[in-house]
Amino acid sequence: FYRQLGGAQKVDHGVQKEEIKSFWNTMWNKSDKVKESNSFDDFLLVYLPDTGEQITFPSYAEFQDIIKYLPNWKEAGCDGIYNYFIKKCSSLHPFLYDIVREVCINGKSPESWFYKGLTYLIPKGMPTRGSDFRPITCMSNLYKLTTKCTTKVMQILVEERGLLAENQLGTVRLVQGAKEQAMLNIAVNKEYKNSLKTMWIDVKKAYDSVDHVYLLTCIERLNLPQWIGKFLKSTIKKWHIEIRSGSEMILEKKIERG
Repeated sequence: FYRQLGGAQKVDHGVQKEEIKSFWNTMWNKSDKVKESNSFDDFLLVYLPDTGEQITFPSYAEFQDIIKYLPNWKEAGCDGIYNYFIKKCSSLHPFLYDIVREVCINGKSPESWFYKGLTYLIPKGMPTRGSDFRPITCMSNLYKLTTKCTTKVMQILVEERGLLAENQLGTVRLVQGAKEQAMLNIAVNKEYKNSLKTMWIDVKKAYDSVDHVYLLTCIERLNLPQWIGKFLKSTIKKWHIEIRSGSEMILEKKIERG
């Protein structure tokens, strides 16, 4: 709707549903090459945390702060609940906090819709085959609110432990990621009178290639709080998506990688 307001033309393509289904059914599948966590021993070191670390689950005040900065009208997932209403229904916040804490800390398992994503296939130009689409997945805002509580703890630990190099502007607070990196590059180039060159390496579908065994092994070796590992392990098993092209449902599938 908003793209059309800005003058963008709606793309009507002739790619058959079966062609789209055939291609996207091959995505996010488990890799046969990775079977056990000990295959990562050569390049994943065990982190021994400081005994003084006391990072726990966010307090209720911190939870309210997380809600405060949720984007109002970001696309809702299958729950259809926009963040604007989550913000405004402040009388529900104590109950939401208790539920989120139960899910993260005590392992309470919500119904399957909580783990379901809606994946929309956006045409790249004029598509002629199943691969000519860009996927955008919308998880429910209640799911994202829950995972933001986990992210908040992980961000603090990443910063305090110095787990990322300074020039890696991801997984840290108050950073715009690629946008901020681009601004830094511009500033450095101006300072040195544009005598420096910048090269971007874009690894196609890199995130989609991360194996879940590897992901969970990383969490385990970093010795993050136990509840984070348990929450992620339980959540990852239940991820599933409904892939749509326009208003048509193409297929449903489990996320086994990425």
